[in-house]
Amino acid sequence: MVGLVLLAYGITAFIFGGHSFKASPLSGTVNGKTWMGLEVNAWTSLLFAGSGLLLLFGAPLHWGAKGLALVVGLVLGACAIIAAYDKTDVFGISAANGLTKLVWAIAAVVLATTARSRWPWWEVPQLGHFRCLEAATGRGGQSLA
Repeated sequence: MVGLVLLAYGITAFIFGGHSFKASPLSGTVNGKTWMGLEVNAWTSLLFAGSGLLLLFGAPLHWGAKGLALVVGLVLGACAIIAAYDKTDVFGISAANGLTKLVWAIAAVVLATTARSRWPWWEVPQLGHFRCLEAATGRGGQSLA
């Protein structure tokens, strides 16, 4: 779900928001246009869309989804921290205002929490699940290793 939202926002921000790849790496300041409250330029839109695509590509496999959720969460968290320190952008490449930093931080927390979760929130393990596993394997409480 987070991947779809990031991808959709990234594509619409590139079309309707800032679509300039102008950058002033490391020491400069870059500004973008505001789209739906977030300040974006083409690099910011690419970050949103690329993050969404990575999450969608990792979705079919459980370990891939969790792994990419952690990686994308760490990248978005790093962008939020760097933009908060720099005040206006990320290393003079991706434009960011206060709301952009907040969205990056919230997405980072949600993705990192998702990556660390053991069970999906909608599927709480029941004792019956483990009994079925024991009956299927015939190991009656022994480890599967």
